[in-house]
Amino acid sequence: MTEATANGRIVVGVDGSDAGTAALVWAAGQAAVSGAELDVVTVCCTMRCSMTRR
Repeated sequence: MTEATANGRIVVGVDGSDAGTAALVWAAGQAAVSGAELDVVTVCCTMRCSMTRR
């Protein structure tokens, strides 16, 4: 058991990629088995990416 499930919560980040989707599926399964709460988070850049290129 990980510290996350010992505390009753699993946090997973998703970004729309195949790896992010796989992480979400895995985390959902772990939450179901352990009874932990599942928090799904994502981050969105509000600035245009071209502004950060130099």
